[in-house]
Amino acid sequence: MTQQDSDESHHRSKYYVITEDLEAVLQPWAQRHGFTLPTREFLNSLRKEMGRFLSNTLSRVHRCHVKVLTIPYTNLYLKAKNRIKALNVDYPKLSLDPIYFPYADFFLQMCRSIVYNGNPQAAYKTILTQGSGFLPLRFQAQNIAAAGARKVVVLDDGYWSGETRQAVVRLLHKAGISIVKYCVGIKINKKRNPSDNIHVLCKEIDQPIDWVCERDFFPGVPLSGRSLIYKGKLTECGMAYLTIPSKPEMGNGKWASIGPGDLGEEESAAASEFFIRMTMRLFEEIERRSRKPVLWKHIGRKPFGIQGAKNDHYLALLESQMLKQCQIHAAPFS
Repeated sequence: MTQQDSDESHHRSKYYVITEDLEAVLQPWAQRHGFTLPTREFLNSLRKEMGRFLSNTLSRVHRCHVKVLTIPYTNLYLKAKNRIKALNVDYPKLSLDPIYFPYADFFLQMCRSIVYNGNPQAAYKTILTQGSGFLPLRFQAQNIAAAGARKVVVLDDGYWSGETRQAVVRLLHKAGISIVKYCVGIKINKKRNPSDNIHVLCKEIDQPIDWVCERDFFPGVPLSGRSLIYKGKLTECGMAYLTIPSKPEMGNGKWASIGPGDLGEEESAAASEFFIRMTMRLFEEIERRSRKPVLWKHIGRKPFGIQGAKNDHYLALLESQMLKQCQIHAAPFS
């Protein structure tokens, strides 16, 4: 490669962003069920392996160097907390994300949910809903207003297209609540999004390929995947960010830029196989350190499409109902 080629390749470099939240979402789950989590060294080794795989795969597909940028949970959590204090704004804090902003005065328990009516060939619709087990959003907003919050500082983990912010502004306005400041941990700068007077607490990133929470690569981990509305009912299941060719209802490959439309059918299935294997290694290490198995009944965020009895071994279900379905179709990977 000539120096000019090298310079052009560097100029064409792209980012793929991952926020590290795996340990944060697993800790309450482990305490509730009596499990011991892997060491941070083990989790970091998984992250490095994920980063290499994604960088190699995406660089090959995009024909440029793709750098996987990981943002540690503690960096985002602590930096945001310190900057919120520095704002010196004497209004209640309203969190849209209890994982990153657990210290707020009020919470809107909300998520993006997939509407799925049983036809995997039909287009999936994404809507903003309450989290599973919580009141509808309008009632949550009314309760916040009834508690005396008429002006608030909103705290959100990130800002991408601006759709969530617009929905939150409308929701709170109807409840008689105005927003003094809208603060985000990470702001993704894309050509289509307006500035919207966003206060960035941690980092701005220009036009990455994608931005994904780490937990979404691990089916069965708390809060992983997209929340699911199945045949009109909000479930406790998560639809994985995977492509299972023989069982398309089990995942949606349009997310995380690792689906068939991004990588091609075989590479997408290979990526799904890779992340299922990573998930199995994670739960194997949890079992080893805990000296007891992880059973289906322990999995709160059940991957949609997996069937099991409460005392079934989760690793066996992952292998038989997800991994083998990918292996049939997947291209080999290193």
